Amino acid sequence: MSAHAAPVFIEHEEIRQQIKQFLTEKTRELDFEETHIEVGHIDNRLKLTACDNDLEVILGNSRLPGNLSLAVQCNTGKSWKIYLQASVNAYQAIYVARSAITRGSRFNDADLMLEKRNITSLNGNYLTDPAHIKEHVARRAIRKGEILKPFMLVKSKLVKRGEQVTLIAETAGIKVRMMGKALNDATAGQQVRVKNNNSKRIVEGVAINRGVVQINM
Repeated sequence: MSAHAAPVFIEHEEIRQQIKQFLTEKTRELDFEETHIEVGHIDNRLKLTACDNDLEVILGNSRLPGNLSLAVQCNTGKSWKIYLQASVNAYQAIYVARSAITRGSRFNDADLMLEKRNITSLNGNYLTDPAHIKEHVARRAIRKGEILKPFMLVKSKLVKRGEQVTLIAETAGIKVRMMGKALNDATAGQQVRVKNNNSKRIVEGVAINRGVVQINM
C-alpha cells in the first residue's frame, strides 16, 4: 500500500497579508501621504491548498484608491482562484477654504490652508499646487472648510476691455512705458489689443500683470 500525504492548506490570513502587501506596493507608486488598507475575510469553511509559489493578485478594472474587487489565484499544484473585496482609503494634504470666500473674490494666502483629507472619493478633483490657484477668482461662493476643486476657480482678468493700461516695451535694453486703452479682456498670458493714447495706433501684447501689457517693439 502506498501512503498518501495529507494535503496542506494555506492559512486565510496569509492570503489576506499577501493581498495587503500587493495593495501597499501599488499605492506607494501613487505617492499618497497616508493610506489605510482593509482586506475582506474569507469564508472559514473554504479550504485552499498551499501554493508552491507566491499567489497572483489581479486588480482588474478596479481603480485605486476606493473599493476594490480582486482575484487571487494559485497557479501551481492543485490550482485555485477566489475573489475578495478590499478597500483603500488615501489621505493627502489638499487646499481648503480657511474662511468663507465670496463669489468673484480673488484668492490670496489668507483664504487658504493645506489640510490632510480623505481623497478616496474625490477622483483627483482637488488642488495641491498653489500655482493652480494663483491669479484665480472664485466662480461661486465657497464655504469655510470646503475643499477647493478646479471647477470652483476661474482665471482672473488682468486686463479689462475699455480700461487704461500700461504698455511696456523693451528694446536694446531700454524699457519704455506708455499708456493705452485695452480693446479686449485678458487673463495672464493672453493676447491683448491696445490703442496707444499718443500715437492712436493699435498694438498687440500680452497681459503680464493687473493693468500691465508687454509688447514687442
